[in-house]
Amino acid sequence: MRGSPRKGGLKITLEELMEHKLDWEGTIIPELKEIVGEENVLNHVIDLYVYSRDASIDTGWPAAVAFAHNTEEVSKVVKLANKYEFSIIPRGAGSNVCGGVIPAKPDCLILVVARMNKVVDLDLENFLITVEPGMVCLDLNNYIEPYGFYFVPDPASDKTATIGGMVNNNSGGIRAVKYGVTEQWVMGLEVVLADGTVVHIGNKAIKYVCGYDLVSLFVGSEGTLGIITKAMLKMQPLPEVRLVASGYFDTAFAAGKCVREIIRRGFDPSGTEIMDYKTLKAVEEYSGKVKFPECGAVVVVELDGNREDVEMRLDRLELVFKEMGALQTEVARDAETCEQVWAARKAAFPALTLRRPTARMEDVSVPLENLPVMFQKIDEVSKKNGIEIATFGHAGDGNLHPILLWDERDPDQHRRALQTLIDLWHAAVNLEGTVTGEHGIGVSKLMMMPVEHEAAVLELTKKIKQAFDPKNILCPGHVIPIPGQKFFTEEDVS
Repeated sequence: MRGSPRKGGLKITLEELMEHKLDWEGTIIPELKEIVGEENVLNHVIDLYVYSRDASIDTGWPAAVAFAHNTEEVSKVVKLANKYEFSIIPRGAGSNVCGGVIPAKPDCLILVVARMNKVVDLDLENFLITVEPGMVCLDLNNYIEPYGFYFVPDPASDKTATIGGMVNNNSGGIRAVKYGVTEQWVMGLEVVLADGTVVHIGNKAIKYVCGYDLVSLFVGSEGTLGIITKAMLKMQPLPEVRLVASGYFDTAFAAGKCVREIIRRGFDPSGTEIMDYKTLKAVEEYSGKVKFPECGAVVVVELDGNREDVEMRLDRLELVFKEMGALQTEVARDAETCEQVWAARKAAFPALTLRRPTARMEDVSVPLENLPVMFQKIDEVSKKNGIEIATFGHAGDGNLHPILLWDERDPDQHRRALQTLIDLWHAAVNLEGTVTGEHGIGVSKLMMMPVEHEAAVLELTKKIKQAFDPKNILCPGHVIPIPGQKFFTEEDVS
Protein backbone atom coordinates (compact mmCIF):
# COMPACT_ATOMS: atom_id res chain seq x y z
CA MET A 1 0.00 0.00 0.00
CA ARG A 2 1.22 3.51 -0.74
CA GLY A 3 1.58 5.76 2.28
CA SER A 4 -0.51 5.45 5.44
CA PRO A 5 -3.83 3.60 5.34
CA ARG A 6 -6.92 5.64 4.61
CA LYS A 7 -10.05 5.13 6.65
CA GLY A 8 -12.16 4.23 3.68
CA GLY A 9 -12.01 6.97 1.12
CA LEU A 10 -11.88 10.67 1.78
CA LYS A 11 -8.95 12.68 3.02
CA ILE A 12 -9.73 16.28 3.95
CA THR A 13 -6.83 17.48 6.05
CA LEU A 14 -7.09 19.61 9.18
CA GLU A 15 -5.03 22.26 7.39
CA GLU A 16 -7.57 22.46 4.56
CA LEU A 17 -10.34 22.71 7.09
CA MET A 18 -8.69 25.51 9.09
CA GLU A 19 -8.33 27.64 5.97
CA HIS A 20 -12.07 27.49 5.37
CA LYS A 21 -12.84 27.80 9.07
CA LEU A 22 -11.04 31.11 9.24
CA ASP A 23 -12.74 32.34 6.07
CA TRP A 24 -16.17 31.39 7.40
CA GLU A 25 -15.83 33.01 10.83
CA GLY A 26 -16.05 36.54 9.52
CA THR A 27 -18.71 35.98 6.86
CA ILE A 28 -20.80 32.82 6.75
CA ILE A 29 -20.93 31.93 10.46
CA PRO A 30 -22.57 35.22 11.59
CA GLU A 31 -25.26 34.90 8.92
CA LEU A 32 -25.85 31.25 9.79
CA LYS A 33 -26.39 32.24 13.40
CA GLU A 34 -28.96 34.82 12.33
CA ILE A 35 -30.92 32.10 10.54
CA VAL A 36 -30.87 29.21 13.05
CA GLY A 37 -29.73 30.90 16.27
CA GLU A 38 -26.27 31.28 17.75
CA GLU A 39 -26.59 28.14 19.89
CA ASN A 40 -27.38 26.05 16.79
CA VAL A 41 -24.11 26.65 14.94
CA LEU A 42 -20.95 24.68 15.74
CA ASN A 43 -17.51 25.41 14.37
CA HIS A 44 -15.11 24.46 17.15
CA VAL A 45 -12.61 21.91 15.89
CA ILE A 46 -13.74 19.31 18.45
CA ASP A 47 -17.35 19.58 17.29
CA LEU A 48 -16.26 19.37 13.67
CA TYR A 49 -14.31 16.21 14.45
CA VAL A 50 -17.48 14.61 15.86
CA TYR A 51 -19.35 15.41 12.64
CA SER A 52 -16.47 14.30 10.41
CA ARG A 53 -17.77 10.74 10.32
CA ASP A 54 -20.89 8.60 10.27
CA ALA A 55 -21.40 4.87 10.88
CA SER A 56 -19.03 4.08 7.99
CA ILE A 57 -15.25 4.11 8.27
CA ASP A 58 -14.98 7.13 5.97
CA THR A 59 -13.99 10.56 7.30
CA GLY A 60 -14.21 14.14 6.06
CA TRP A 61 -14.11 17.43 7.92
CA PRO A 62 -16.97 19.94 7.57
CA ALA A 63 -16.29 23.66 7.90
CA ALA A 64 -19.29 24.08 10.22
CA VAL A 65 -22.39 22.35 11.56
CA ALA A 66 -25.85 23.92 11.83
CA PHE A 67 -29.12 22.60 13.27
CA ALA A 68 -32.33 23.47 11.43
CA HIS A 69 -35.77 23.43 13.07
CA ASN A 70 -38.17 24.02 10.18
CA THR A 71 -38.46 24.25 6.41
CA GLU A 72 -38.01 28.02 6.40
CA GLU A 73 -34.62 27.74 8.10
CA VAL A 74 -33.51 25.04 5.67
CA SER A 75 -34.53 27.21 2.72
CA LYS A 76 -32.67 30.24 4.08
CA VAL A 77 -29.52 28.18 4.72
CA VAL A 78 -29.61 26.84 1.15
CA LYS A 79 -29.99 30.38 -0.21
CA LEU A 80 -27.00 31.40 1.92
CA ALA A 81 -25.02 28.54 0.36
CA ASN A 82 -25.86 29.90 -3.09
CA LYS A 83 -24.74 33.38 -2.03
CA TYR A 84 -21.33 32.20 -0.81
CA GLU A 85 -21.13 29.05 -2.98
CA PHE A 86 -20.41 26.57 -0.21
CA SER A 87 -21.79 23.03 -0.15
CA ILE A 88 -24.37 21.43 2.13
CA ILE A 89 -24.90 17.88 3.34
CA PRO A 90 -28.19 17.20 5.16
CA ARG A 91 -27.74 14.84 8.11
CA GLY A 92 -30.17 12.92 10.29
CA ALA A 93 -28.88 10.40 12.84
CA GLY A 94 -25.57 9.81 11.04
CA SER A 95 -26.23 6.05 10.92
CA ASN A 96 -25.32 5.74 7.23
CA VAL A 97 -22.71 3.04 6.58
CA CYS A 98 -21.40 4.17 3.18
CA GLY A 99 -20.21 7.71 3.92
CA GLY A 100 -23.55 9.24 3.04
CA VAL A 101 -23.07 12.30 5.27
CA ILE A 102 -19.31 12.70 4.84
CA PRO A 103 -17.99 15.90 3.19
CA ALA A 104 -16.04 15.45 -0.02
CA LYS A 105 -15.02 19.15 0.03
CA PRO A 106 -13.70 21.23 2.94
CA ASP A 107 -16.08 24.15 2.24
CA CYS A 108 -19.02 22.10 3.48
CA LEU A 109 -21.79 22.74 5.98
CA ILE A 110 -23.38 19.78 7.72
CA LEU A 111 -27.04 20.75 8.08
CA VAL A 112 -28.57 18.58 10.80
CA VAL A 113 -32.32 18.06 10.44
CA ALA A 114 -32.68 15.58 13.33
CA ARG A 115 -34.49 18.17 15.44
CA MET A 116 -37.19 18.42 12.76
CA ASN A 117 -38.95 15.35 14.17
CA LYS A 118 -42.62 16.23 14.51
CA VAL A 119 -45.77 14.58 13.21
CA VAL A 120 -47.30 17.14 10.82
CA ASP A 121 -50.55 15.37 9.98
CA LEU A 122 -52.28 12.07 10.74
CA ASP A 123 -54.93 11.08 8.19
CA LEU A 124 -56.47 7.89 9.55
CA GLU A 125 -59.22 7.81 6.92
CA ASN A 126 -56.65 7.53 4.12
CA PHE A 127 -54.04 5.54 6.10
CA LEU A 128 -51.49 8.39 5.75
CA ILE A 129 -49.13 10.19 8.09
CA THR A 130 -46.94 13.20 7.30
CA VAL A 131 -43.77 13.67 9.34
CA GLU A 132 -40.61 15.75 9.37
CA PRO A 133 -37.34 14.13 8.29
CA GLY A 134 -35.85 13.81 11.77
CA MET A 135 -38.61 11.47 12.97
CA VAL A 136 -37.03 8.17 14.06
CA CYS A 137 -38.57 5.07 12.50
CA LEU A 138 -39.28 3.35 15.82
CA ASP A 139 -40.82 6.54 17.25
CA LEU A 140 -43.09 6.73 14.22
CA ASN A 141 -44.28 3.18 14.73
CA ASN A 142 -44.80 3.74 18.45
CA TYR A 143 -46.92 6.79 17.58
CA ILE A 144 -49.24 5.01 15.13
CA GLU A 145 -49.45 1.58 16.77
CA PRO A 146 -52.30 2.61 19.15
CA TYR A 147 -54.32 3.50 16.05
CA GLY A 148 -53.83 -0.01 14.64
CA PHE A 149 -51.18 0.84 12.02
CA TYR A 150 -47.49 0.47 11.37
CA PHE A 151 -44.96 1.89 8.89
CA VAL A 152 -43.75 -1.15 6.99
CA PRO A 153 -40.06 -0.46 6.16
CA ASP A 154 -38.24 -2.00 9.11
CA PRO A 155 -34.46 -1.50 9.13
CA ALA A 156 -32.50 -3.22 11.88
CA SER A 157 -31.42 0.30 12.90
CA ASP A 158 -35.03 1.39 13.52
CA LYS A 159 -34.09 2.82 16.93
CA THR A 160 -31.86 5.42 15.26
CA ALA A 161 -32.75 5.56 11.54
CA THR A 162 -34.64 8.73 10.63
CA ILE A 163 -37.37 8.94 8.01
CA GLY A 164 -35.33 11.48 6.03
CA GLY A 165 -32.40 9.08 5.87
CA MET A 166 -34.64 6.17 4.93
CA VAL A 167 -36.23 8.16 2.11
CA ASN A 168 -32.89 9.46 0.86
CA ASN A 169 -31.43 5.95 0.73
CA ASN A 170 -34.62 4.08 -0.21
CA SER A 171 -34.07 1.82 2.77
CA GLY A 172 -35.36 -1.72 2.81
CA GLY A 173 -35.21 -3.76 5.98
CA ILE A 174 -36.62 -6.99 7.31
CA ARG A 175 -40.09 -6.81 5.75
CA ALA A 176 -39.06 -5.68 2.27
CA VAL A 177 -39.35 -9.26 0.99
CA LYS A 178 -43.16 -8.96 1.16
CA TYR A 179 -43.96 -5.27 1.32
CA GLY A 180 -41.20 -3.61 -0.69
CA VAL A 181 -38.74 -0.87 0.20
CA THR A 182 -39.32 2.71 1.37
CA GLU A 183 -40.21 3.96 -2.11
CA GLN A 184 -43.43 1.94 -2.08
CA TRP A 185 -44.56 3.73 1.10
CA VAL A 186 -43.88 7.37 0.18
CA MET A 187 -46.87 9.24 -1.28
CA GLY A 188 -45.54 12.79 -1.24
CA LEU A 189 -42.64 15.00 -0.25
CA GLU A 190 -41.83 18.56 0.66
CA VAL A 191 -38.37 19.35 -0.70
CA VAL A 192 -36.06 22.34 -0.54
CA LEU A 193 -34.33 22.55 -3.91
CA ALA A 194 -30.73 23.56 -4.49
CA ASP A 195 -31.65 27.25 -4.94
CA GLY A 196 -33.77 27.34 -1.77
CA THR A 197 -37.14 26.98 -3.49
CA VAL A 198 -39.65 24.85 -1.56
CA VAL A 199 -41.72 22.42 -3.63
CA HIS A 200 -44.47 19.91 -2.82
CA ILE A 201 -44.69 16.75 -4.91
CA GLY A 202 -46.93 13.70 -4.85
CA ASN A 203 -50.58 13.22 -4.00
CA LYS A 204 -52.92 11.41 -1.61
CA ALA A 205 -54.53 9.53 -4.49
CA ILE A 206 -53.45 5.90 -4.75
CA LYS A 207 -53.26 6.18 -8.54
CA TYR A 208 -51.35 9.28 -9.60
CA VAL A 209 -49.58 9.66 -12.95
CA CYS A 210 -49.95 13.37 -13.61
CA GLY A 211 -46.51 14.17 -14.98
CA TYR A 212 -43.11 12.70 -14.15
CA ASP A 213 -42.82 10.61 -10.99
CA LEU A 214 -40.72 13.14 -9.10
CA VAL A 215 -41.35 11.47 -5.76
CA SER A 216 -39.56 8.34 -6.93
CA LEU A 217 -36.75 10.46 -8.35
CA PHE A 218 -36.06 12.05 -4.96
CA VAL A 219 -36.41 8.78 -3.06
CA GLY A 220 -32.96 7.21 -3.08
CA SER A 221 -31.21 10.33 -4.39
CA GLU A 222 -29.08 10.56 -1.23
CA GLY A 223 -29.63 14.29 -0.77
CA THR A 224 -27.97 15.18 -4.06
CA LEU A 225 -31.11 16.67 -5.67
CA GLY A 226 -32.86 18.38 -2.75
CA ILE A 227 -33.32 18.42 1.03
CA ILE A 228 -36.43 16.57 2.19
CA THR A 229 -38.29 18.50 4.90
CA LYS A 230 -41.57 16.55 5.06
CA ALA A 231 -42.68 13.10 3.94
CA MET A 232 -46.25 11.83 3.48
CA LEU A 233 -46.17 8.10 4.17
CA LYS A 234 -48.60 5.21 3.79
CA MET A 235 -49.48 3.20 6.89
CA GLN A 236 -50.33 -0.50 6.93
CA PRO A 237 -53.01 -1.97 9.24
CA LEU A 238 -51.40 -4.20 11.88
CA PRO A 239 -51.85 -7.92 11.17
CA GLU A 240 -53.59 -10.13 13.67
CA VAL A 241 -50.38 -12.08 14.34
CA ARG A 242 -46.74 -12.21 13.32
CA LEU A 243 -45.16 -15.56 14.09
CA VAL A 244 -41.62 -16.77 13.46
CA ALA A 245 -39.99 -20.08 12.55
CA SER A 246 -36.24 -20.74 12.48
CA GLY A 247 -34.32 -23.44 10.63
CA TYR A 248 -30.69 -24.25 11.46
CA PHE A 249 -28.45 -25.59 8.67
CA ASP A 250 -24.94 -26.99 8.49
CA THR A 251 -23.79 -24.41 5.90
CA ALA A 252 -24.79 -20.97 4.70
CA PHE A 253 -24.99 -22.43 1.19
CA ALA A 254 -27.69 -24.87 2.35
CA ALA A 255 -29.50 -22.08 4.18
CA GLY A 256 -29.47 -19.96 1.03
CA LYS A 257 -30.98 -22.82 -1.01
CA CYS A 258 -33.74 -23.16 1.59
CA VAL A 259 -34.57 -19.45 1.35
CA ARG A 260 -35.02 -19.74 -2.40
CA GLU A 261 -37.32 -22.76 -1.93
CA ILE A 262 -39.46 -20.93 0.66
CA ILE A 263 -40.05 -18.07 -1.78
CA ARG A 264 -40.65 -20.45 -4.69
CA ARG A 265 -43.34 -22.35 -2.80
CA GLY A 266 -45.36 -19.20 -2.19
CA PHE A 267 -45.17 -18.86 1.59
CA ASP A 268 -45.33 -15.08 1.15
CA PRO A 269 -43.14 -14.38 4.22
CA SER A 270 -43.12 -10.93 5.78
CA GLY A 271 -39.49 -11.48 6.75
CA THR A 272 -36.81 -13.95 5.68
CA GLU A 273 -33.49 -13.33 7.41
CA ILE A 274 -30.23 -15.23 7.61
CA MET A 275 -27.30 -15.21 10.04
CA ASP A 276 -24.12 -17.25 9.64
CA TYR A 277 -22.38 -19.02 12.52
CA LYS A 278 -19.92 -16.16 13.16
CA THR A 279 -22.82 -13.76 13.56
CA LEU A 280 -24.66 -16.17 15.85
CA LYS A 281 -21.61 -16.55 18.11
CA ALA A 282 -21.16 -12.78 18.29
CA VAL A 283 -24.83 -12.29 19.23
CA GLU A 284 -24.53 -14.94 21.94
CA GLU A 285 -21.55 -13.15 23.49
CA TYR A 286 -23.17 -9.74 23.09
CA SER A 287 -26.48 -10.63 24.72
CA GLY A 288 -25.26 -13.02 27.38
CA LYS A 289 -28.73 -14.60 27.28
CA VAL A 290 -29.31 -16.08 23.84
CA LYS A 291 -28.00 -19.56 23.00
CA PHE A 292 -28.16 -20.97 19.47
CA PRO A 293 -27.73 -24.60 18.35
CA GLU A 294 -24.42 -25.50 16.73
CA CYS A 295 -24.83 -24.83 13.01
CA GLY A 296 -23.45 -23.06 9.95
CA ALA A 297 -26.35 -20.63 9.56
CA VAL A 298 -29.93 -19.97 10.62
CA VAL A 299 -32.89 -18.91 8.45
CA VAL A 300 -35.53 -16.89 10.32
CA VAL A 301 -38.92 -16.62 8.60
CA GLU A 302 -41.79 -14.42 9.74
CA LEU A 303 -45.36 -15.05 8.55
CA ASP A 304 -48.12 -12.50 9.16
CA GLY A 305 -51.89 -12.45 8.76
CA ASN A 306 -54.81 -14.05 10.58
CA ARG A 307 -53.83 -16.64 13.18
CA GLU A 308 -55.45 -19.68 11.59
CA ASP A 309 -53.75 -19.12 8.24
CA VAL A 310 -50.38 -18.29 9.80
CA GLU A 311 -50.45 -21.38 12.05
CA MET A 312 -51.19 -23.57 9.04
CA ARG A 313 -48.34 -22.06 7.01
CA LEU A 314 -45.95 -22.43 9.96
CA ASP A 315 -46.64 -26.18 10.08
CA ARG A 316 -45.92 -26.44 6.36
CA LEU A 317 -42.80 -24.30 6.78
CA GLU A 318 -41.37 -26.66 9.39
CA LEU A 319 -41.74 -29.51 6.90
CA VAL A 320 -39.90 -27.52 4.22
CA PHE A 321 -37.07 -26.77 6.65
CA LYS A 322 -36.67 -30.48 7.34
CA GLU A 323 -36.99 -31.39 3.67
CA MET A 324 -34.17 -28.94 2.87
CA GLY A 325 -31.89 -30.55 5.45
CA ALA A 326 -32.36 -28.42 8.57
CA LEU A 327 -30.44 -29.76 11.57
CA GLN A 328 -33.06 -28.33 13.91
CA THR A 329 -36.20 -26.18 13.76
CA GLU A 330 -37.85 -23.83 16.23
CA VAL A 331 -41.26 -22.13 16.07
CA ALA A 332 -42.20 -19.04 18.09
CA ARG A 333 -45.96 -19.00 18.51
CA ASP A 334 -46.31 -16.03 20.85
CA ALA A 335 -45.46 -12.34 20.47
CA GLU A 336 -42.87 -12.25 23.27
CA THR A 337 -40.79 -15.08 21.84
CA CYS A 338 -41.02 -13.59 18.34
CA GLU A 339 -39.77 -10.27 19.67
CA GLN A 340 -36.79 -12.03 21.26
CA VAL A 341 -35.92 -13.61 17.92
CA TRP A 342 -35.99 -10.23 16.14
CA ALA A 343 -34.04 -8.56 18.95
CA ALA A 344 -31.28 -11.12 18.40
CA ARG A 345 -31.29 -10.45 14.64
CA LYS A 346 -31.19 -6.67 15.14
CA ALA A 347 -28.25 -7.07 17.54
CA ALA A 348 -26.10 -8.63 14.80
CA PHE A 349 -24.15 -5.56 13.70
CA PRO A 350 -23.61 -4.05 17.19
CA ALA A 351 -22.42 -7.47 18.35
CA LEU A 352 -19.96 -7.86 15.49
CA THR A 353 -18.45 -4.39 15.98
CA LEU A 354 -17.03 -5.63 19.29
CA ARG A 355 -15.05 -8.46 17.71
CA ARG A 356 -12.35 -6.36 16.04
CA PRO A 357 -11.23 -2.68 16.06
CA THR A 358 -12.73 -2.10 12.59
CA ALA A 359 -16.05 -3.36 11.26
CA ARG A 360 -17.41 -2.40 7.85
CA MET A 361 -20.93 -3.37 6.83
CA GLU A 362 -21.45 -4.18 3.17
CA ASP A 363 -24.73 -4.36 1.27
CA VAL A 364 -24.46 -6.70 -1.71
CA SER A 365 -27.64 -7.94 -3.33
CA VAL A 366 -28.02 -10.69 -5.94
CA PRO A 367 -30.88 -12.48 -7.70
CA LEU A 368 -32.35 -15.14 -5.43
CA GLU A 369 -31.09 -17.94 -7.65
CA ASN A 370 -27.51 -16.78 -7.01
CA LEU A 371 -27.86 -16.34 -3.24
CA PRO A 372 -26.20 -19.66 -2.29
CA VAL A 373 -23.32 -18.94 -4.69
CA MET A 374 -22.83 -15.49 -3.15
CA PHE A 375 -22.22 -17.16 0.20
CA GLN A 376 -19.53 -19.27 -1.45
CA LYS A 377 -17.94 -16.16 -2.97
CA ILE A 378 -17.92 -14.42 0.40
CA ASP A 379 -16.10 -17.39 1.91
CA GLU A 380 -13.63 -17.49 -0.99
CA VAL A 381 -12.63 -13.82 -0.82
CA SER A 382 -12.36 -14.02 2.98
CA LYS A 383 -9.90 -16.91 2.77
CA LYS A 384 -8.03 -15.40 -0.19
CA ASN A 385 -7.31 -12.13 1.61
CA GLY A 386 -7.12 -13.37 5.19
CA ILE A 387 -9.90 -11.03 6.36
CA GLU A 388 -12.66 -12.30 8.63
CA ILE A 389 -16.21 -11.85 7.28
CA ALA A 390 -19.43 -12.50 9.17
CA THR A 391 -22.64 -12.37 7.14
CA PHE A 392 -26.29 -11.74 7.87
CA GLY A 393 -29.05 -10.06 5.92
CA HIS A 394 -32.40 -9.98 4.22
CA ALA A 395 -32.02 -13.27 2.39
CA GLY A 396 -35.59 -13.36 1.08
CA ASP A 397 -34.85 -10.58 -1.40
CA GLY A 398 -31.21 -11.55 -2.00
CA ASN A 399 -29.76 -8.73 0.11
CA LEU A 400 -26.79 -9.71 2.29
CA HIS A 401 -24.68 -7.71 4.74
CA PRO A 402 -21.15 -9.18 4.87
CA ILE A 403 -19.31 -7.53 7.78
CA LEU A 404 -15.57 -7.17 7.24
CA LEU A 405 -13.61 -7.34 10.51
CA TRP A 406 -10.00 -6.17 10.83
CA ASP A 407 -7.68 -3.61 12.46
CA GLU A 408 -7.29 -0.54 10.25
CA ARG A 409 -4.22 0.56 12.27
CA ASP A 410 -2.30 -2.32 10.69
CA PRO A 411 -1.32 -1.20 7.13
CA ASP A 412 -1.15 -4.75 5.79
CA GLN A 413 -4.54 -5.71 7.24
CA HIS A 414 -6.02 -2.52 5.88
CA ARG A 415 -4.68 -3.19 2.39
CA ARG A 416 -6.10 -6.71 2.47
CA ALA A 417 -9.46 -5.41 3.73
CA LEU A 418 -9.69 -2.97 0.83
CA GLN A 419 -8.90 -5.78 -1.60
CA THR A 420 -11.61 -7.87 0.06
CA LEU A 421 -14.13 -5.07 -0.52
CA ILE A 422 -13.22 -4.85 -4.18
CA ASP A 423 -13.44 -8.63 -4.59
CA LEU A 424 -16.84 -8.73 -2.87
CA TRP A 425 -18.24 -5.95 -5.03
CA HIS A 426 -17.08 -7.55 -8.26
CA ALA A 427 -18.43 -10.93 -7.15
CA ALA A 428 -21.90 -9.42 -6.61
CA VAL A 429 -21.89 -7.65 -9.99
CA ASN A 430 -20.68 -10.80 -11.75
CA LEU A 431 -23.63 -12.65 -10.22
CA GLU A 432 -25.97 -10.13 -11.88
CA GLY A 433 -26.38 -8.22 -8.63
CA THR A 434 -25.35 -4.91 -7.12
CA VAL A 435 -22.91 -3.51 -4.57
CA THR A 436 -25.71 -1.79 -2.68
CA GLY A 437 -29.22 -3.07 -2.14
CA GLU A 438 -30.40 -0.48 0.38
CA HIS A 439 -27.53 1.59 1.81
CA GLY A 440 -26.70 3.78 -1.17
CA ILE A 441 -23.44 4.86 -2.80
CA GLY A 442 -22.38 7.80 -0.63
CA VAL A 443 -18.66 8.31 -1.02
CA SER A 444 -17.71 4.72 -0.19
CA LYS A 445 -18.68 3.02 -3.43
CA LEU A 446 -18.01 5.61 -6.11
CA MET A 447 -15.44 3.41 -7.82
CA MET A 448 -18.16 0.87 -8.63
CA MET A 449 -20.53 3.24 -10.44
CA PRO A 450 -18.80 2.76 -13.84
CA VAL A 451 -18.62 -0.99 -13.18
CA GLU A 452 -22.37 -1.37 -12.61
CA HIS A 453 -23.52 1.24 -15.15
CA GLU A 454 -22.73 1.83 -18.79
CA ALA A 455 -21.29 5.21 -19.80
CA ALA A 456 -24.59 6.52 -21.20
CA VAL A 457 -26.34 5.86 -17.89
CA LEU A 458 -23.63 7.68 -15.95
CA GLU A 459 -23.91 10.64 -18.32
CA LEU A 460 -27.68 10.71 -17.84
CA THR A 461 -27.18 10.66 -14.06
CA LYS A 462 -24.85 13.66 -14.32
CA LYS A 463 -27.38 15.54 -16.45
CA ILE A 464 -30.13 14.98 -13.88
CA LYS A 465 -27.85 16.27 -11.12
CA GLN A 466 -26.89 19.30 -13.25
CA ALA A 467 -30.54 20.11 -13.95
CA PHE A 468 -31.50 20.06 -10.28
CA ASP A 469 -28.29 21.47 -8.81
CA PRO A 470 -26.26 23.44 -11.39
CA LYS A 471 -23.92 24.92 -8.75
CA ASN A 472 -23.31 21.49 -7.16
CA ILE A 473 -24.40 22.78 -3.75
CA LEU A 474 -25.98 19.59 -2.41
CA CYS A 475 -23.75 16.66 -1.42
CA PRO A 476 -21.03 17.21 -4.03
CA GLY A 477 -18.89 14.12 -4.52
CA HIS A 478 -21.69 11.78 -3.52
CA VAL A 479 -22.96 9.29 -6.12
CA ILE A 480 -21.13 11.31 -8.79
CA PRO A 481 -17.42 12.12 -8.23
CA ILE A 482 -16.09 15.67 -8.45
CA PRO A 483 -12.75 16.67 -10.05
CA GLY A 484 -9.82 15.88 -7.79
CA GLN A 485 -11.91 13.87 -5.33
CA LYS A 486 -9.93 11.35 -3.30
CA PHE A 487 -11.57 7.99 -2.76
CA PHE A 488 -10.01 4.62 -2.70
CA THR A 489 -9.53 2.68 -5.90
CA GLU A 490 -7.68 -0.49 -6.85
CA GLU A 491 -4.45 1.56 -6.74
CA ASP A 492 -4.77 1.62 -2.93
CA VAL A 493 -4.25 -2.10 -2.73
CA SER A 494 -1.40 -2.33 -5.24
